[in-house]
Amino acid sequence: MEVSKQASWPDDFLCPISLEVMTDPVILPSGHTFERRSIQRWLDGGHRTCPVTNLPLPPDPTLIPNHALRRLIAAVSVSPAAVSADKALAGDCQGQGAVLGLLAKNREGRHDLSRIPDIVAVLCTVAGSGNARAIDQALVVLNWICSESNELAMEAIKLGAFQLCEALVNDDNCKIAKNAVELARTLEKA
Repeated sequence: MEVSKQASWPDDFLCPISLEVMTDPVILPSGHTFERRSIQRWLDGGHRTCPVTNLPLPPDPTLIPNHALRRLIAAVSVSPAAVSADKALAGDCQGQGAVLGLLAKNREGRHDLSRIPDIVAVLCTVAGSGNARAIDQALVVLNWICSESNELAMEAIKLGAFQLCEALVNDDNCKIAKNAVELARTLEKA
């Protein structure tokens, strides 16, 4: 995966050791995520503490791949050879729905999403994609970031989020309809 250095990346996308965007993120037993090569060098150097917390690690710590973070970074990567973030997210909506779902479940994940350039356009594209899981999760995340930021709410309105909500309030999927109503209410307050 080629990662552009032009983008303004959320801190959670950066390895705490190398300070570069991760391409193969792994989770230590301490719960912190690192680029595999960086943390492997740290461990190969004889260190048996977490570089972030300085807490001791097991003698042979297991590195757990962070697939959700890797997919999210890949989806929003922008480089001359890559497609734009909104097309990348809309193109693989089933997988992105799963990633959005994971991020929507925790406040930090939603906060990081709100800092990604053009995230409102990306989420509006995903919400109009036709994949039920992706639509549902995009609406949840849009609702959260719009309730946290009046600026992002105004951007969503300009991008047609109200019209999108109107089209989705009568959706056969009750969760989508409910989340569309909640997003419309949030946007009305902006």
